[in-house]
Amino acid sequence: MTPPVTRAEPPVVSIGIPVYNGGKTLAAALESVLNQDYPHLDILISDNASTDDTRAICERFQARDSRIRYVRQKENIGAAPNFLYVLQNARGPYFMWAAADDVRSSNFVTVNAAFLHEHPEYVASTSPVRFENGGLDPVVMGDGGLEQETPEARVLAFFTRWHANGRFYSLFRREALLSARAFGGPTFLASDWVLMLEMARLGKFRRSTAGSVVLGVQGASHDPHIFRKFRTTWVEHLVPLWRFGGRTWKLSQDFSARARTRIALIILELNLRCWVERFRRHWKKPAA
Repeated sequence: MTPPVTRAEPPVVSIGIPVYNGGKTLAAALESVLNQDYPHLDILISDNASTDDTRAICERFQARDSRIRYVRQKENIGAAPNFLYVLQNARGPYFMWAAADDVRSSNFVTVNAAFLHEHPEYVASTSPVRFENGGLDPVVMGDGGLEQETPEARVLAFFTRWHANGRFYSLFRREALLSARAFGGPTFLASDWVLMLEMARLGKFRRSTAGSVVLGVQGASHDPHIFRKFRTTWVEHLVPLWRFGGRTWKLSQDFSARARTRIALIILELNLRCWVERFRRHWKKPAA
């Protein structure tokens, strides 16, 4: 007698939500997570010692859904350590960060988890990403697929022009993220880009045509003082992406001479763009 066919339980997907004073947008972001049509979720919220009503919102949602784990840090541990905390304490083989002002379509997890399950050569998968009131542009948003066959080709493809880092909110293989070196040491301007470059070395990125991610406008990239906040040495007054350039150069050490020359020129161009953007933000007049 042939035994009945049993299907493996779908893998758990962990969603890490690092938050600090997200009271104005957090409820909508949590609704977006709970409305996912993928049932096997592990949701971890790390409240970075918020001083607004974030705690009350988190506790209300935790009482409503047993998949939510809520942790309140005793003191503010910093943004990057809080992002790392939810990753390290996640439970599933697939993981994604969800910011407190982001909203996803209800099929986001289902679409991207199914793809990763069927394609082990991919380390991440995402749906089209846009900002609030913004358009869908994979170049501007930095969420385009990186499906080249070699790490060198994928890293070079990452550098199109100055762009948002939409890939950061992909669904990842958690083991790959945990192997990254980008988490070591202090954060710096474009350190999130370094993480994506490390992931591109490890495997391919996919951009689905299904689902969506809408990013809020409260993130660091919209901060008018972003350059000042990440400027910790005198070198960064002259070369804003000094540490990013060093990490990228080291990451590409086994690439061809031609590829490294291109990367050196790209880093130079990006620093020039930083100078332009820094002065634009400095002189930009507030709206009337």
